[in-house]
Amino acid sequence: MLRQLDRDELSRFAGPFLAMVQDELVPEAEYGTVPEPLLQIAPPAESPRISKGHAGRPSRHGVLCELLATHGTREALPGLARAIESRRVLPPTERAPYRLDAIALLAIAARESSPESDAWLARWLDRPDPLVAGADQAPALGASAGALLLKRHGRSPLDFGLVEADDPFLAGVGVAGHRAASADALDRLRQWWAGRKEKPDGA
Repeated sequence: MLRQLDRDELSRFAGPFLAMVQDELVPEAEYGTVPEPLLQIAPPAESPRISKGHAGRPSRHGVLCELLATHGTREALPGLARAIESRRVLPPTERAPYRLDAIALLAIAARESSPESDAWLARWLDRPDPLVAGADQAPALGASAGALLLKRHGRSPLDFGLVEADDPFLAGVGVAGHRAASADALDRLRQWWAGRKEKPDGA
């Protein structure tokens, strides 16, 4: 059903659904019934490696967020933000290591550049939450959101201590993963954004 909805309708639906319905793991038997374009099936349980373009075996809300990462529009941003803040999506696991609610928000903001999406990105600049659980030097929410903002406004993430942290799934949904290379990187990023907002021309 979700695949047949208009992208904006799907995105408007997601927020209330994430807020009202409790998340849960998808029973093993159901994975074979989910259409592959909606849920990218991961390798078998005995080999839980995540291959390119696969998010593993996420929860029910994770499945929806994975779909939003590829098909969502800015209509989903408020609902995703509320879901992240209230932890409505089950945390990542070894078999589903991606923080799909945050990745969906970043992917939509990357596709639909606007002052509105910039504001949604700026809300997360102080968040060090890893986007991939268990990964060495994992990309993080605040650093990845900040890198998007910096590039949009003609600045280099490296100048603010943000370095690339490549991941094939993130790249597949259009998100350039970044991490903070120094303890003060996120502070410098927040100061830049606060100073930019105070300038009349936003430069």
